[in-house]
Amino acid sequence: MAFWPLRRPTLGPLEPWQRNQYIVVLTVALAHIAFDLTQPFIPLYVFELGITDLDEASFWSGVIVGIGPLMGSIMGPFWGSLADKYGRKPMVLRALVMIGVLQVAIAFVTDIYTLVGLRVVMGIFAGFTPMAMALAIAIGPRDKMAHAIGLVQAATFLPLAIGPTIGGVLSDTYGLRFNFMLTGVLLLAPAALLYFMVQENSYGEPVRKGTSGAEKVDDGERGSFFSLLALPGFGAALAILFLTRFTDRALTPVIPLYLLKLDTPASQLATITGFVVAAGAIAAAGSSVLYGKWARPGNTRKLLMLALAGGALFSGLISFVGGWGEVALLRIGLGLLAGGSMSLAYTLGATLAPASRSGLTLSTLSSCGQLGGALAPIAAGAIGGVSLAAVFVTNAVAYLVALGLSALPSVARATAKTADERAPVAS
Repeated sequence: MAFWPLRRPTLGPLEPWQRNQYIVVLTVALAHIAFDLTQPFIPLYVFELGITDLDEASFWSGVIVGIGPLMGSIMGPFWGSLADKYGRKPMVLRALVMIGVLQVAIAFVTDIYTLVGLRVVMGIFAGFTPMAMALAIAIGPRDKMAHAIGLVQAATFLPLAIGPTIGGVLSDTYGLRFNFMLTGVLLLAPAALLYFMVQENSYGEPVRKGTSGAEKVDDGERGSFFSLLALPGFGAALAILFLTRFTDRALTPVIPLYLLKLDTPASQLATITGFVVAAGAIAAAGSSVLYGKWARPGNTRKLLMLALAGGALFSGLISFVGGWGEVALLRIGLGLLAGGSMSLAYTLGATLAPASRSGLTLSTLSSCGQLGGALAPIAAGAIGGVSLAAVFVTNAVAYLVALGLSALPSVARATAKTADERAPVAS
């Protein structure tokens, strides 16, 4: 039985950084399952609060979905500076607790203005996903960064296959207010998992404790924000990340209303919305993991260009559909090709900067992405007030602009130089 060993592959034990990284990814997945019980149905909650005109509901849905990330992008540098002092793990825990409390509070609002106010407060105290991503990257080796980013992005996409489906059924059965309360309770699980099972320290180094208990970083290693922007190709990477985040978040306030316009049965609207969102999420999660696995310094830009071109094509096609089944099929195609575009944009930007400035790099990339995510629902709501189909056309244009940026000679030269610097030297 000479081939017996080939038929019985064995896996070695996980290294401590791998164990911590996988737990962080699981924490992100569990949190986003809870988030997605409510997030896709905010436009329907706007209807329930008395805004029944479709154009007005589109506007308010965009404001409500976008105001939280907008505040998060403004507060990101503040929470990032606290993370440098006290650690990323405490910042992730703070965000989970505050989001849970505010989700429960939202279940009891009686008017649109109170809902907007609570979403503002949530944005100020949130910032969960960027900090979780920074934590996952910091505790692993730098040459595994693309894989870590892909896993975290997949952990934000894949719950869309679970949360909206469950949330749609629950909201059709018990009402949307029940979903908000359930979300607040469920967020206790990832908070407990992170608190008890993840030890924060930088890869390959013992934790260097200061008076704050967090890892101390030499101020000279941090670099400056403006020197980071001066790096060849980094400004384009920021713009690409802004646009890829914009295209993703623009769909949230529009899909339920677009399905309603396509004469989707009202009694099944939440369930079908959940299905469409979930179908796209499964495709996007798989795309994110695969792109992260395939990405190398020498091919990241080419993979990103492929993802952006696919996003432009399928976004444009959605604007011409005649029923919810076609929306679902094209949403799957969009996820398969463009689902990993944010992961690749993060990887592109992070690899252009030196490892000694990884904290500043990641916080800058995250803030730019959050800003795109914040403005997208607001812009989509305003555009959707004129034409819901025009939102998908706008997304297609945004993908094409990002594609043009990724094709710039400065980006090509910068990524080629990075690949050369990372190539092994023959002995």
